[in-house]
Amino acid sequence: MNGDNRLSPRGLVRRFKAAYICALSAIALLTFAAQVRNQQAIQSLETTGHVINLSGLQRALSQKCAKAALVAAAADDAVARSAALAELTADLATLRQTHQALIEGDPGLRLPPGDPETVRRLETLQPALDRLRAAADTLIATPPDTPLPGHEVQRLVEATAAFLPAMSQIVYQLDDQLAARHAGLRLTGWSLMAITLLVLLVEAVMIFEPTTRLLRSEFASGVRRERALRRARAAAEAANHSKTEFLANMSHEIRTPMTSILGYAETLLDERLDPVQRQDVSRTIMRNAQHLLTVLNDILDVSRMEAGKLTIERVTTRPTAILAEVESNLRSLADEKGLSLETVYSGPIPETIATDPTRLRQILMNLVGNALKFTSEGGARIAVSFRPGASPLLRIAIRDTGIGMTPDQCRRVFDPFEQADAGVARRFGGTGLGLSISRRLARELGGQITVASRPGEGSTFTLEIATGDLDDVRMIDPASDREPEQGAGTPVPPPSLVGRVLLAEDGEDNHRLIRRLLERTGVEVTWVSNGSEAVKAALAQSTAGTPFDLILMDMQMPVMDGYTATRKLRSAGYTNPIVALTAHAMRGDRQRCLQAGCDDYATKPIRRETFFRKLQRFLQAATPVGA
Repeated sequence: MNGDNRLSPRGLVRRFKAAYICALSAIALLTFAAQVRNQQAIQSLETTGHVINLSGLQRALSQKCAKAALVAAAADDAVARSAALAELTADLATLRQTHQALIEGDPGLRLPPGDPETVRRLETLQPALDRLRAAADTLIATPPDTPLPGHEVQRLVEATAAFLPAMSQIVYQLDDQLAARHAGLRLTGWSLMAITLLVLLVEAVMIFEPTTRLLRSEFASGVRRERALRRARAAAEAANHSKTEFLANMSHEIRTPMTSILGYAETLLDERLDPVQRQDVSRTIMRNAQHLLTVLNDILDVSRMEAGKLTIERVTTRPTAILAEVESNLRSLADEKGLSLETVYSGPIPETIATDPTRLRQILMNLVGNALKFTSEGGARIAVSFRPGASPLLRIAIRDTGIGMTPDQCRRVFDPFEQADAGVARRFGGTGLGLSISRRLARELGGQITVASRPGEGSTFTLEIATGDLDDVRMIDPASDREPEQGAGTPVPPPSLVGRVLLAEDGEDNHRLIRRLLERTGVEVTWVSNGSEAVKAALAQSTAGTPFDLILMDMQMPVMDGYTATRKLRSAGYTNPIVALTAHAMRGDRQRCLQAGCDDYATKPIRRETFFRKLQRFLQAATPVGA
């Protein structure tokens, strides 16, 4: 310390540190004390609130008891009288339980033992409550086919009339207590705020000067942080802009096919259409509905990926079959645009690989579909080759002669919600999700997707996926010995089946569609609109010795859902097949249906080929005439 009694910088720091600690300690002690007080007050408020709620419930229950008694007395038949008395029984039991809880406390209802004042008030209601209970017990004990004694009904109504004002008075008193406690709690809060502000003011006066010096020293680093924040904000704004454009584009992608679907569906109602026109309109509706389903599936896939719930399976798969199916499905698009589409093989490839065929098909449909979409002249070429080694890979390169991309567009094309640019989205359509989904799926399949492109010269997207263990797998050369593969574009005729099917489906349009598909196979169809009717129909036919050969159970229906209906049937000993038919297609939905007792699971929208295969699994084929 020097001659003018000023503290050294180190002493000054110690002094301000001590003052700062004292100020913080004071605030902490005040906050702790106020928190303890507030918690006690809040607990008291919650208890009083629960008492008020239960008291109000008792008022409502007493009125419901009186109403049920009057309904039972006025009932014309024993069934209605029994229903009213059952309601009276339930309401009376709840009334007794809640009154007991108010007096003795009930942890399940978050009520501690009642305070003496509240118990004293509630005990004044005991005579009226006893009269109400006694009258109700007499009415409940009356046989269903015997008229109710009118004097007991009147006695119950009079007891209710005496009970209601007394209970209302208790509620008013408790509400006044609650308001007073609220006021005390507010006063405590304001007091704490005033004291805290005073402490903070003293702290600011004592620590302001050294803090200012520290702020000066930190100014340079603050500037750097500000620049970093600006960059982060710019990135966030760019991402938000991309999502905004995506939402606008998504609205367009959904509204466009919906406009066609609704418009052409209305056109189908025109009786002047000839069969050729009607078939063309139907194809247009199906094409736009399929496009709309693709958009929704893209959104669901992104949601699953973001949530980490994407399911990948690895089964034995013939890659030549997948490629042939993709080529067959997209052949019509290529022909419509006057483009070429071919698949070429460079040397032998494995006959089978271990992968997810659904996801592989999804990736190829997206890549080849994009190649055709962004190409106006020339066509697309699918080149398939095999890279052996310790980690063997199947390589599929899709080369188009389309518009191509700049290096910057190539870097951004795999980002979610992105296309090459907004103009591309408006010109060619699409959600901007397909390539992002495809790249992530490729990584899940043990590979990757890369792109090489030049503006005006087309693009090449190369997919590589892991083949899995190739021991005992035959190598084939499809280029020299190519077997014809049947694509999915050829309509599959319905099989000829025999049997009786119970269809539980609440949707009128879905019911007509599924029923038409079933009847085309030759089976006999019985329709019900909810799970309760399904249980009754199935058990009735089983008891009669003519059980249904198959039940198709929608899982989301009114009255009783399909999960509950299936469990009830299984608990009743019903053993015939039940297949879940549901629009729930997220991860875990299949397992949930099987756990409920279903034998199999099918999703909506219905794919006819898959649907017919499900039917063939559980129903017998029809015997040909003359066999």
